[in-house]
Amino acid sequence: MFGSWVTTGWGVPLAAFSILFYDVGYVLEKQALVSLPPLGAPSLLLVRTLLSTRRWVAGFVAMLVGLAVQVIALTVAPVSVVEPILAGGTVLLIPVARLVLRERLGSADQVAIVLLVGGVMAVAVSTPPAGHLAGGAHPLALVALIAGVVAAGTALAWKSTGYRRASAPKTVLAVGLYYGTGAVAKKGVAIELVRHGFVRGSEAALLTVYPWLFLLATAVGMALFQVGLQRFPAAILVPASNGTSAGFALVGAAVIFGEPWAGAGWHVAVLLVGYAGIVAGLTVLTFAAAPVASVCPLIEPAAQRQTGL
Repeated sequence: MFGSWVTTGWGVPLAAFSILFYDVGYVLEKQALVSLPPLGAPSLLLVRTLLSTRRWVAGFVAMLVGLAVQVIALTVAPVSVVEPILAGGTVLLIPVARLVLRERLGSADQVAIVLLVGGVMAVAVSTPPAGHLAGGAHPLALVALIAGVVAAGTALAWKSTGYRRASAPKTVLAVGLYYGTGAVAKKGVAIELVRHGFVRGSEAALLTVYPWLFLLATAVGMALFQVGLQRFPAAILVPASNGTSAGFALVGAAVIFGEPWAGAGWHVAVLLVGYAGIVAGLTVLTFAAAPVASVCPLIEPAAQRQTGL
């Protein structure tokens, strides 16, 4: 079924279509989160709190639809095409966040967003023009990826969930690491679908580590993302975390599945400029990071009541 539909041309509109559902989900979730008490580290209590909020559930459903469309896009196009489109498409969230969520960004925040989105789009331009679907995975690289995510992600998650020590850059890196790993795992599932068709490919995928790695990495990343979305402006957190995850996904797909990073000649230079933009954006965001109370004053009173301050 999917094998005869392998063309990068279909991946672009499908990825763009998923952006619509993702952005609707971001807005609904943000509106729900600001009305809740301060969220902490990922736990069953966090899950129960979120599932008891109808607006958040509606946003979550919208994002699930976007995720389903994204998985289909990955069956017909490389990660190097799909992920940058998704990350670059979050620029549409910035005016929506200003109009609907009433978010106001400082000049440094705006510079960081421009660098991040511009960097991701440069990476997208650097990709090879022909659709290239990856082959088999390198087992040692996959083991190294899992071990690295567990080690680095756990450290970043611990540093990003405390209310007073929280910062946007730490949250962005933690979320990007887990979401990027989930994107690489999604590609592994998509490869099985392409090879064997939808039904047999689904059965074959369940016998691999990819769907389980995807569920675990995405679940942890989503929980951390919810904590960050409550504390920081969506116009900052969404482009930054998506850009970081896209960059990590590109590296992971290249190392594990052998997907090309860039075409020949000037494409390599553009690729390096793109990654430099992502790093520069995160650096600016680090120095521009404001205390949680000044970024999200709506949750400060509840935090004071819980901490006794």
